[in-house]
Amino acid sequence: MNPRELLQKRQANWNELDQLCSRLGSLGGRRKMSGAEVTRFAALYRAACADLALAEAYHLPSAVVDRLQQLVARAHGVLYQGKRGRLEEAFAAIPKAVATDPYVHAAFGVFWVLFVVFCLLVKSDSVEGLADLVVGTENLSGVETAYAGGVDRSWGENLAMAGFYVRNNTGIGLMCFALGVWVLPGLAVLASNAITLGSTFGYMMRDQTGPASDNFQEFVMSHGPFELTAIVLSAGAGLRIGMSWIDTRGLTRTSSLLRGAQKSLPVLMLAVMLFLGAAAIEGLLSALNLGRETNLWFKGFVSWLTSSALMFYIVILGILQPMAQQDLNLDDGSSTTFDAGT
Repeated sequence: MNPRELLQKRQANWNELDQLCSRLGSLGGRRKMSGAEVTRFAALYRAACADLALAEAYHLPSAVVDRLQQLVARAHGVLYQGKRGRLEEAFAAIPKAVATDPYVHAAFGVFWVLFVVFCLLVKSDSVEGLADLVVGTENLSGVETAYAGGVDRSWGENLAMAGFYVRNNTGIGLMCFALGVWVLPGLAVLASNAITLGSTFGYMMRDQTGPASDNFQEFVMSHGPFELTAIVLSAGAGLRIGMSWIDTRGLTRTSSLLRGAQKSLPVLMLAVMLFLGAAAIEGLLSALNLGRETNLWFKGFVSWLTSSALMFYIVILGILQPMAQQDLNLDDGSSTTFDAGT
């Protein structure tokens, strides 16, 4: 059988592939594709590619070649539509990566246990002079003085401070991440930040601090959820890389480090976004002076909003995302979800 006769017999397959492309053009069609149809589509696509190569090699009529080129291009577009790039895939992997990362869990536990313990100890004066020992008398006096009269800045000053907070927050995150690669130094820095911040918060929340206490709490409540979470994530990302050097799980150290870096990328990406978000909120919103009652309501709402967003993004999406990626579609008991990007 010559190539022309062979390709003429293949026209039924081309028509079938064209019909499947039409079905796959809609989201509903993709979701209702059965497993057999998915396999058939892939086989027809490969066969059409082979037919196109044959038609071009034997210089068949341009009408045949043009039809095959259009059909292959259409099938290729349907197959790879919505395919994610590496950066997009990293963003999509963030919730699951953070919610299931044991090193993030470890960093979370170390930070918040120490933060809460020292905050309560200092606030209740259970250990006399603990805050002075941890933070330093001059530093505590400086913080108390800074918030004694509230924070009152112009918009120009707020913009300048937002830039300062970006640099400052990034520095903290970079230190936690870089030292986390060495494991013990990273844990030490994370613990130090937790103890210092917890002691400062506890000191400023005491009744003896007076108006400075209310002003301090009003200022930090807006950006606190983002900033403190970003510190934990930075340490967790560094800790994962450090542990990949120690526990290679049968890989070479280079391969293990590369794998650890790849897995820590989504966590580090979220930390960077949270640091930037915290800097913007701290610079532009935390210092707003809308009146005593309005300030509390507005900044309390911002705090609730940022905390809820974190819970939804990390916990809810991190848990539900794997479930949403299940291949089985129970509509007919035998079909499977077709994802054109896979």
